[in-house]
Amino acid sequence: MNLVANPLVGFGGSIIHQPGTLTVTDNGDGTVTFQYATTASTLQSTLWIRPANGSSPWSWENSGTFTGSGSVTVSLMDGDYFTYVSVESNLVLISDIQFFSVSQYDDLTRWGNRRDASFNRSGLPLTYQQYTSGSTNPRTGRVVKQFNPVLISKVIVSEVTDRDVAGSNGNVQIGDMLFRIRRLDCPDSPPDLRSQIVFDSVTYDLIWRRKSSDLYVWDVFGREINAS
Repeated sequence: MNLVANPLVGFGGSIIHQPGTLTVTDNGDGTVTFQYATTASTLQSTLWIRPANGSSPWSWENSGTFTGSGSVTVSLMDGDYFTYVSVESNLVLISDIQFFSVSQYDDLTRWGNRRDASFNRSGLPLTYQQYTSGSTNPRTGRVVKQFNPVLISKVIVSEVTDRDVAGSNGNVQIGDMLFRIRRLDCPDSPPDLRSQIVFDSVTYDLIWRRKSSDLYVWDVFGREINAS
């Protein structure tokens, strides 16, 4: 909490209202929701935002108000920002300044040039065969899986045969495909390794998964089931 007014103002028994708690949520669609919680139910507070550009600082913009607790959703361009809430009573007080980032995940273009793989098919659909149940045939011992097919309309696909991937327990040899999927499109989080992926009429077992460098994307590695 920061004091930004004459410290002599408000003396003589006046109540000083402290700023509440501000929570920032990037919705992944170019909007950000600011949730403000305070015990002062009738006090008006103001939300301030500015881009985080140190070389050419921007001015703070009034981006909404709260009366007591509440939420405000703001549309912003992709980028990094600072925000805080100010409270005006006898003193002008501000909350801690927060840093946050805004991204729009309507497509996967931003991940198409990642150096860890050479992507050659972008924006193509696939079917995520979401695992629902499994049973073992008592005669053959074969496990029969049941799936719920889910169409994922946007995905980046890369051939990664015979490629080493750094895992938590060292390098893991994986192939044949890497599927980069938006987390908001994936029915499982994280992707269930009992599930399968059908792409270009070929079915792949899921053998490895990881979060991409961006928390909104899953990297899922699949091996062709009928590969020779």
